[in-house]
Amino acid sequence: MKNKKFLQRLAVVTAVSLMTVSSVQPLTAKAVSFPDEYVNHKKALKNATLRVGYASDEPFKGIFIDELDSDGKTSVMAAPGSASLFGYDNDGKYVAGGFGNVKFDRKNNTALISITKKARWSDG
Repeated sequence: MKNKKFLQRLAVVTAVSLMTVSSVQPLTAKAVSFPDEYVNHKKALKNATLRVGYASDEPFKGIFIDELDSDGKTSVMAAPGSASLFGYDNDGKYVAGGFGNVKFDRKNNTALISITKKARWSDG
């Protein structure tokens, strides 16, 4: 008698499980594309906070030290806050126009760095 009830319950559970599995539809997703760049022609807001989302299928490591960074996603996340002190051209040569300009005196083996007035310090 106990075996018969057990087999009946097992048959019901199996049937329900099969019905559930057979009714599951595969998930489909539509590709969404966003523009790479957005230009806002409105006047800038004062004392505003810019919040940016980064869509990814896996987390980024979050190591923001260039020497220890090993994944491209963290580099992408850090890029807006990684302003270079010096300006440079496509060949990697220093040019005027960064937060700091450098002039080399090869005769005296010195370099003079001038920081522009528009440069601001932020400690985090």
